[in-house]
Amino acid sequence: MILYNLSDFLRVMRTCLYLKDARDGSPLFLILYVNNMLLFGRNVELADLIRQLWLKFATKDLGPARHILRMKITQHKTIQELYLSQADYIRHTMESFNMQDFPTSSLKGTI
Repeated sequence: MILYNLSDFLRVMRTCLYLKDARDGSPLFLILYVNNMLLFGRNVELADLIRQLWLKFATKDLGPARHILRMKITQHKTIQELYLSQADYIRHTMESFNMQDFPTSSLKGTI
């Protein structure tokens, strides 16, 4: 399984990432990719941002994100960490080239 940390993810998403500092200094993230939007933050200001977007655009709340760009998102709320995994994407790609029995390795990143 391959895990990336938030800084690796943000490096990939740099061209479509918008950041806003909340009043308490915590970040609010808005990530756009084609016709998808991912919002995350840990502040009630996130709800205000969502309300503002609903007023201006046709949006639909799909609940907590589980995947983005074929990466699985896992959130550990107690330790406030976010993990991204490409294991399913890699498995699917390996199977499409009939390489599912080839050895793989694990790589883990941290901030």
